[in-house]
Amino acid sequence: QCVPILHLLLQLLSHQLQDLQNLLKVNPEEAEKYLEKYIGDTTEKTEEFSKSGNLPVDAVLNYKNMIAKSKGINIILEQQIPIDLPYKDSDICIILGNLLDNAIEAVESSRNIEIWVYIMYFRHKFKIKVSNYYEGQLKKDGSGDYVTGKGDKINHGLGLKSVRTIVESYGGLMEISSEDFIFQVSILI
Repeated sequence: QCVPILHLLLQLLSHQLQDLQNLLKVNPEEAEKYLEKYIGDTTEKTEEFSKSGNLPVDAVLNYKNMIAKSKGINIILEQQIPIDLPYKDSDICIILGNLLDNAIEAVESSRNIEIWVYIMYFRHKFKIKVSNYYEGQLKKDGSGDYVTGKGDKINHGLGLKSVRTIVESYGGLMEISSEDFIFQVSILI
């Protein structure tokens, strides 16, 4: 029952991001107004943390870094990607957005407030690795998938599933590990 709803939400988000991407090319000022309507005015607070030249990647990383910094969290970034990637911008935004949201949330309740982000494109392969500390026990369902610890399971816990769906749509691989209180998601597409 949740999968069709998730699919519909991902389609809507994808369409919105495509519209925003087109608007950025044609009218950057109008695109900024559009973003302000949904996420507020971030132009004064956002610094250039990610400077790859890939607009969608830089936008997500800069925005998530701003959120992390406001919570006292340090994101350590290593990246080497071209301006254009052979993937849908909306898919990359969903992947990075979900992984960073999860990492920021985990680190908020941890004594170690660092998140490591590694993004590399080499020989037609795109690798993303996000690692963070966590405290407490991680929960898994019967099939071994990680599940949310939040009470509202209808509206939470869909992030890693949506990331996996996107990665698999490209024939890619996604590995999750949790050893020594470090949670790591590695993606190769």
